[in-house]
Amino acid sequence: MKIFIGTDHAGFELKQALVSYLKELGYEVEDMGAYELDSEDDYPDFIAPVAKAVAKDSKAKGIILGGSGQGEAIAANRFRGVRAAVYYGGILNIVRLSREHNDANILSLGARFISEDEAKEAVKLWLETEFSGEERHLRRIEKIDNVQDEFDKWSIIKKQINEKLGSPFFKPRDIFFIKVGKNVGFEENGKGDSFRRPVLVLKKFSKDIFWGIPLSTTKKEGTYYYHFSFTKNKESVALLSQVRLFDARRLIHKKGMINKDDYDTIIQKISDLLSR
Repeated sequence: MKIFIGTDHAGFELKQALVSYLKELGYEVEDMGAYELDSEDDYPDFIAPVAKAVAKDSKAKGIILGGSGQGEAIAANRFRGVRAAVYYGGILNIVRLSREHNDANILSLGARFISEDEAKEAVKLWLETEFSGEERHLRRIEKIDNVQDEFDKWSIIKKQINEKLGSPFFKPRDIFFIKVGKNVGFEENGKGDSFRRPVLVLKKFSKDIFWGIPLSTTKKEGTYYYHFSFTKNKESVALLSQVRLFDARRLIHKKGMINKDDYDTIIQKISDLLSR
């Protein structure tokens, strides 16, 4: 098995020790840097090459290191096909479960929180643990990939629209998950009952988190809105480029549904933007 390994300055010394240790265990190791200790370097510069390499080689594994391992895992998980798990000491069973249940292909170590011996123990256990292959875990990993597919699809569309309009019409964080039959609700933003506005909920992202478009009755020039009937005899406008996350505490009084006509209209309006 080939192991790609990378770190910034925070994990430099531990990485050097792990490279030698992995070779002693018989693994082929490719060091992606850092190659010298530089307290001013940035971890994405070394994590991205590891993530790219693992994403391309389904038989390979990756080990990344940083101060806590958190930022490194976040960076690695931006790449399709990467499942990076974090370990910074404590319950070693977490390392095993990341392989058995999540089929993690990158292990992110918090070098400032574990000793060299702890790191070696974790790495050895992680590399020797096989994915269980159970149906429930395969199903959940597939759903993760489907979320990525949806993200990629809309990211491409947003890029095309921005190119056609010659300006950043959609912001990078704006994501569309539009499905028929999703709730319409009210947003409570913490300012009290005096501030509530309707929200078109596009997708339930997790148990308590929703993607949604906040609605307004105010239309600004130069901004694209979609009009639809939210409540009886009242028309609201949805700012299609303003998609954000809402948690269950802020999204209250859920009621109403987006019907197929509204859904088709939104899709058509986006297609119109692409055809300009």
